[in-house]
Amino acid sequence: MECEDLDMSIKRTLSCFVRVGGKLCVAICVQASLAAAPNLESGLTVVDHTTGKPIEKAFVVYIWDHRPPASFHSAPAICNRVEAIPTDVNGVAKMPQIKGLPAARLHSVYKEGLDGVSSKGGIYRMSASKESPAARFTLIVTQSEMHCSSEATKNLVEYYRAVHKEAEALANTPFEKDLVRGLSAQIAGLDAKAAGPAKRAEERK
Repeated sequence: MECEDLDMSIKRTLSCFVRVGGKLCVAICVQASLAAAPNLESGLTVVDHTTGKPIEKAFVVYIWDHRPPASFHSAPAICNRVEAIPTDVNGVAKMPQIKGLPAARLHSVYKEGLDGVSSKGGIYRMSASKESPAARFTLIVTQSEMHCSSEATKNLVEYYRAVHKEAEALANTPFEKDLVRGLSAQIAGLDAKAAGPAKRAEERK
């Protein structure tokens, strides 16, 4: 059985095994499940699995990437850009259209303390996480490791801040605390990158 064949409940359970060598598989499983959601151009609607009510301020992460045409199928895709779009009061996050880039794919959906349950027909359902603290920590940190050189947009920085806040509260082992420090450094780098244009404009005055 391949990662893509697993249903979402199994994928969430699988995150428990990330720390013993399943990290790549978990990341692939999460992405494969979300990438199946149709109608990305019209946006994704994030709702509570039980009540059906929209979930506001969840981050829907889109990635623009491509695989070099001459590469083997197993070669990693090259990431061009990543965006984290917060859902509005109706739970909707529309995919940005970036000039010069093909349509994005859905990478993940993040909301503090919530896990994805199902994704169908442009509706993504979430419920309170039942993961152990260690498994939840691993899942959210793994999802945030996109290795993409992208513009430091305000929404992307806010996404990393939200992940950092939850990860910091969950971190227990020295290894986990070290990963949290890595997230802090990543946020600082994005802040510096975002401040660059404003700083250069100020220096030109």
